[in-house]
Amino acid sequence: MLFMIYDAIFKAPERKERAEAQILWERQHFNGWKLEQKYPSQSDIEHGIFFDRYDQKTCTTRSYPGYDPCPAQQYYSNGMLSTPPVETHDDNSRKPVKKKR
Repeated sequence: MLFMIYDAIFKAPERKERAEAQILWERQHFNGWKLEQKYPSQSDIEHGIFFDRYDQKTCTTRSYPGYDPCPAQQYYSNGMLSTPPVETHDDNSRKPVKKKR
């Protein structure tokens, strides 16, 4: 019983501060696309269910009840909006080289 009181008075605020600091750090150092679908089920695809990685919540692109609407898809670099990296297809990359005998 005493431990529970001690924990509630002294340790709970410390844990809350750490959690808030962790969230702030993750936002400041966030890299990548904001929205993602990880291994979506057929119903997730039909209802436009995505996970907002920046805000850490589930959202919908099709106004499905029970979910917040998804924001626009955006790319972040070090927590700031950025232009997405350009993918280049270099024909010479990783081609096997035939050795002459």
